[in-house]
Amino acid sequence: MKEFVCIEIASLPEETKAAFSQRLTLFWSNLLRSDAVFFEKVYAECSHFTSRDSRLHRGYAVEPEIANDLHDRLLNAGFSLLRPDLQDLYSQFEIVPPEWMQIEH
Repeated sequence: MKEFVCIEIASLPEETKAAFSQRLTLFWSNLLRSDAVFFEKVYAECSHFTSRDSRLHRGYAVEPEIANDLHDRLLNAGFSLLRPDLQDLYSQFEIVPPEWMQIEH
């Protein structure tokens, strides 16, 4: 059974939902075009944004082997996030609608 790590990406302080969504879309579109094999290891996206400390957050479930590399790519793209906990794993049966949207590949 496949297991996944959750990565939570944060917006800039006071960044609007539209601006944050646009930056996320641009990042994921570029990743899909430049490294489709890597992108296929991104399993699901949280179906909603959460808000904490004047920032929006969005979660992604990814295969553990790409978690640290994805973290670095996101940091290089200007996103804020914590280093993923590779010991905190979730099965595909825990990453389900309506809280999660599986990414089509």
